[in-house]
This record gives sequence, C-alpha cells and structure tokens, in this order.
Amino acid sequence: MIEEIPFPDPLAEATNGLFHWNDPGMDEFERGWEEFGLGMRVEARGTNGWHIGTIVETVDTNDRAIVVECDDVVHDNLDHLGGRGLTIPVYCNTRRGIWSNLRTYRDDSPMSP
Repeated sequence: MIEEIPFPDPLAEATNGLFHWNDPGMDEFERGWEEFGLGMRVEARGTNGWHIGTIVETVDTNDRAIVVECDDVVHDNLDHLGGRGLTIPVYCNTRRGIWSNLRTYRDDSPMSP
C-alpha cells in the first residue's frame, strides 16, 4: 500500500532527495533498521531538529527501537540518558518512517547535509 506523500516529504528531506516517500519498498514493515549498527554515528530527528549522536541500542538489544545518545542535551527528561537520548521506533514502523528520522553521519555521505 502506497501512502500519500506528506508535504513536505520528510524522507526526501532526511536523505537529501536520494529517496522519496512513495519510492518502491518504502512501505516494507519493520525494515530499514538493519544498516544502523551499535556504535554508529548518526543524526536523529527530534522535536527541535536533527541531532548528532551514537547508536547505543539496536533492535538486537531493544526489540522495539533504535536508541541514540546525542552529543548534546536535547530534551528535559534527564532519566533518558541524561536528556541526551532519542528513540527511533522500529516496531510497527516502515522503512520510510525509520529513514525519515535517522540517517548516517559522515561528511562524504549523500544522506548527510
């Protein structure tokens, strides 16, 4: 099932136009997290923008989500990694939902801004 493209396209924004919301395979259920490994440097989308951090939990250890420990404090919940934790749901999410909230952080990556 192809979903309507939200405006603006959050997947195109997250991947610098490399992928789009309605691209084939983007509606695969609970897929797309496999390329994000423990200790990998990433950018995660929070309520106030993108934040650079390191993956500290994956679906292999968490069963439901990818957890990123950000370099800076990003929210007021100090119980969640001292305010530096962001969680990207994988359980009941699609490839487009994961990729529009998590991207690799490398200067030479086409997905990094």
